[in-house]
Amino acid sequence: MSRQVLTGLVLLLLLRSGIGAEDAADWAACGLSRGRGRVVGGSAARAGQWPWLVSLQLRGEHFCGGSLVTPRWVLTAAHCFLGPEGPRAPLASWRAVLGRLRLQDEEGQERSLAELVVHERFRGIRGGHDLALVRLEPPATLGPLVGTLCLPLPQHPPPFGQQCWVTGWGHVAENVSLPAGAPLQMAPLALLSPRTCNCLYSNLRRPELARPARPGMVCAGGAEGGRGACQADSGGPVACGGGPGGRWVQFGVLSFALGCARPNGPALAGGLGGSHSRWLRRRLPPSAFATPPETPPKPGLELGMCLGCGMMGGPPLAPPAGPAWPWGVSLRRGGRHRCGGALVGGAWVLTAARCFIGSQDPEAWEAALWGEGPGGPSPSPSSPSPTFRGSRLHLHGAYVGEGPGGGGPDLALLQLRPSPTWGLHLRPLCLPHLGHRSAPGRRCWALLAPQNDPSDPPQLRSVEVTPGPCGAPPAGDPQSDPKSFCVTVPEGARHCQADAGSPLACEERGLWFLLGTAASGGCGRGGPPKFTALAPHERWVSGVAREAFFAETPPGGRGGGAGGARGGPRARGGPRVREGPRVLGDPREAGARQ
Repeated sequence: MSRQVLTGLVLLLLLRSGIGAEDAADWAACGLSRGRGRVVGGSAARAGQWPWLVSLQLRGEHFCGGSLVTPRWVLTAAHCFLGPEGPRAPLASWRAVLGRLRLQDEEGQERSLAELVVHERFRGIRGGHDLALVRLEPPATLGPLVGTLCLPLPQHPPPFGQQCWVTGWGHVAENVSLPAGAPLQMAPLALLSPRTCNCLYSNLRRPELARPARPGMVCAGGAEGGRGACQADSGGPVACGGGPGGRWVQFGVLSFALGCARPNGPALAGGLGGSHSRWLRRRLPPSAFATPPETPPKPGLELGMCLGCGMMGGPPLAPPAGPAWPWGVSLRRGGRHRCGGALVGGAWVLTAARCFIGSQDPEAWEAALWGEGPGGPSPSPSSPSPTFRGSRLHLHGAYVGEGPGGGGPDLALLQLRPSPTWGLHLRPLCLPHLGHRSAPGRRCWALLAPQNDPSDPPQLRSVEVTPGPCGAPPAGDPQSDPKSFCVTVPEGARHCQADAGSPLACEERGLWFLLGTAASGGCGRGGPPKFTALAPHERWVSGVAREAFFAETPPGGRGGGAGGARGGPRARGGPRVREGPRVLGDPREAGARQ
């Protein structure tokens, strides 16, 4: 029988079934939803709405999701098939279910898995590349309930900040299975870049979860939590609409998360751009890929989705000429500026202990914020009005004052009330961990006053300075001195007097750190401005102010990169670190029976 005759018979059968030739042609096109009607976050899907979604079942139980990207191939997560000890089961134990809204229904298609192709660089979820392709036997039959999802070409930019969708039959809450007979679930989530994703995870203040999003990953979620991926959703797609011709494009494969839809714990997914797109192109036909849009996604959509310390999450910060830093604080008593300070998280201000000698009643102190407060910008950028009052005061226990017999860490923490509300222009400053070593190319600014006039805030100026040891010998990193260091002021600078308690703010690869708190000195006989080093006092700060933000210098390149030092996410099945991230498809989490 000729090919033309066979095509005519297929079209005739379709027409007799009430399906037009145009609809049949659409079936071969990727990324076209067959569903109709309005969709609502966290709601049940309609038949045909997500025709590419696949249930990968191990011994008859749903284990992971996947997306049909050609009639022969399903894209999913590598960890669905490879556990900590190797393959979870032979391919003969797996089945793929397509075109089914409820897993208990009998409609749809079931296929065997004939081949598994795991990304060659996959070594576990911590390292990324959590991608796999499985070949169906026989191939899926495309129709009104079964279709394919488009993949991006390498030059197709992810629409970071745009609302995308996750879908699956996984748990509806932590350790709560989808009720029997319930349909496929779906939820809208923002697509996040690694930079924004890592910023959100930093807000958890969990060193072992520092920077879980590596290069090549994307995330889905936000700061608020409440909806997102859960156990047994691994391998499912992060799909974004609005592509050319109204097509849907997959930009991620769900991999792991901290719990289920927790605040500041977006789901992490293997990204499909760059080298991952090239990996897919070597194995799939050109028809599996969408044409990139003529105009790139609107920039800046992620701005404000994460308000992290040290301007993590953006926007970029240009050092101000005066004291109006986002974390800057003017501490006042009796209506006069007495000391500077820096917001470090929660309602805490880090400043100098010497400021409170003779006046340790916290309620006698007021604080004015140089940045943008809860009511908007301060009335005057140079002299804001006090809007906060002290409520608790902690001086470092080893500080015994200045002068003969004095010394010790010149540090104090003052808690304010009410708590400041973070915004684009009001942020805490990141604190360095013990043993912090600054990155090459860092730049530091100190808030300095004219000689003999350190108590007039409008006269304070931000001056770029060079940290170094106090006195000879001049060798060594300033952080190698566990107690203090000094800064070199540009020669001839009029502003050279330290404003006690004010921060030394240093920019390292796009992230701002509080490396020291001003103590004394400056201008001629006073010697160079002297600062108390912060890195050696991590334990004291975190013991008093649990809300304080600590961070690490981002890896090479732009700030907010990926890869966690100080321990990263641990896959289930290995040693647990105080409730580590959840591999969304692990049998112990998904409840699948072996």
